[in-house]
Amino acid sequence: MFETYCPVHESNVLIFPSSIDELVNTERGIVVRYHCTCGHEGAFVTGKRATAVG
Repeated sequence: MFETYCPVHESNVLIFPSSIDELVNTERGIVVRYHCTCGHEGAFVTGKRATAVG
């Protein structure tokens, strides 16, 4: 579970493992794609090599 900002809710929300749509290991780091309970989709990069999603 992790916390992220949802622009639809206009607040921070908790994202549960069941809302993770994809994990991809890239040269930029691990890209985590997820969806909020409201349907908003988001992504972030984590790991030692993390750089911005783009």
